Amino acid sequence: MTSIEILTDSKMGSDHAPVMCTFGFNKDFRLDLTEAEPRFNFTKADWGLFGNTLDGMITEINIENLNDIKSF
Repeated sequence: MTSIEILTDSKMGSDHAPVMCTFGFNKDFRLDLTEAEPRFNFTKADWGLFGNTLDGMITEINIENLNDIKSF
């Protein structure tokens, strides 16, 4: 950052004022773009099994303990 300037002539209807920051680069730089590696392969998921497992977990919830998070 080469400079910071508070623009006091441009108050925004209150005690706030915009700030202008100037950036400068001493060296040439280059951004190398690389392909992102896929993190998840959703085609391998067994979504039917996943849904059935969730359904089974929901039926196991004891609704009497819903007000007590520690018991739940």
